[in-house]
Formats: sequence, C-alpha cells, structure tokens
Amino acid sequence: MNKKKEAFNKPPFFISYLITDPQEYGDDIEIFAKNLTNSLSKHKVDIVCFRDKETSNIKKLAKTCLRISKQFNIQKVLINTNIDLAYTLGFDGVHLNSNQFDKIKT
Repeated sequence: MNKKKEAFNKPPFFISYLITDPQEYGDDIEIFAKNLTNSLSKHKVDIVCFRDKETSNIKKLAKTCLRISKQFNIQKVLINTNIDLAYTLGFDGVHLNSNQFDKIKT
C-alpha cells in the first residue's frame, strides 16, 4: 500500500471536505444533482459544504445538496454563510465567513 492511501487508515485521520462550485452547475438543479452524485460516487467524502453566493435558486439547490449528501451517508453537511436556511432545511452546520464571527456563541 502506498503512503498516501495508508495515511487515510491511520491516525491522525484525514478528513475530506467537498465544497460545491456554482460555476459547475449554474442554477440547474439536474446538473447540480448529477455532478454531486458523480463526485460522491467516485470519492470518499466526509463533509459536504454547499457554497453558492450567486444563485436565485438557493433553497432548491440547498435541499438537493442535503438530500444527495445524506443518501451517501455524509455525516456533516454544511451550508456557506446562510444561517437561516441551514436551520430551516436541517443542515448540520454553517461555514461562517470572517464577517460573521459575531454569530458564534461563546
């Protein structure tokens, strides 16, 4: 076994983190679903983060991301910056940007 593959099986464990890219799908839910399914089928992913600051179709795309990620048993599915949508749709968390640090409870 090569060292790269061996590293995934021994502590410290590596975490793979997929971040969606709206340039890959635009506002098209079918293309997004196909691309995400394809990526999750080919790669071992631990965390998915839905990141889209451009679309007007964010709720439907976010729902699709959450549904497909859970079908692949992804334990943590995050959304970028949108706290309200994360709560409404049942995401596991939010990737906050530097302007949102005040949202973190201490």
